[in-house]
Amino acid sequence: MQQEQVKQLECEIRTFAVTNYILGKLRKHGIYDITNLKLQKVLYLAYALHLCLYNEDLFKSPIHAWQIGPVVPNIYKEFKGFGRTPITRKASILKDNNTGEVWFPELPKHFEKRALIVACTAHGEEIAWNLVDIIHGENSAWKKNYVDGKNHIIIPKEDIYAELQDKLSGLAKYFSNEEYHK
Repeated sequence: MQQEQVKQLECEIRTFAVTNYILGKLRKHGIYDITNLKLQKVLYLAYALHLCLYNEDLFKSPIHAWQIGPVVPNIYKEFKGFGRTPITRKASILKDNNTGEVWFPELPKHFEKRALIVACTAHGEEIAWNLVDIIHGENSAWKKNYVDGKNHIIIPKEDIYAELQDKLSGLAKYFSNEEYHK
C-alpha cells in the first residue's frame, strides 16, 4: 500500500469511528431519525466543539462547504445510498477486496468523548433542517466559505474555531447532564 493510501485510510478510520460513536449514542437514546443530512450536522458540531475544547481535530477528514451546509465527503459517500431515509447501519471500511469483508471502526475506550456527548445531547433530538438553520447562521464558518455551485471548498478549521468560540458558553450546560455519560 502506498504512503498516500495509508494516510487516507488512517484518516478515514478515525472519521468512521467518530461517526459510529454518534450513530450508536443517538440510537441508545431512542433517536432513529438519523439521515445523512442530520448526521453531517451533528458530526460538524462535534468536530467544532472538540476543536474548541482541546485545540485539536476530532478527525482529519476535510469538512467542505456544500449548499446544505458543512459536509464530510467520505461520510456523505458512505451513506448516500440512504437518500433522505434514516441510516440503519454503521460506517464500514472494506477489510478484504477478495472476500468483501468489512469492519466497523470504533473509538478507543480512552478517547475523550465529551464533545461527542455534548453534540449528541444538545442536537440529537433536533430535526435535520433545524440543524441546517443553526449552522447556516450569519457569522458561520459555512457562510464564510460557501460558494454557490461549488462543493469542494474546504472550511478552514480556524473559521470553525472562531464560530464555536461564541457558542460555547451556551453549550456548557450539557456537560453536566449525567444521563448522556452512561
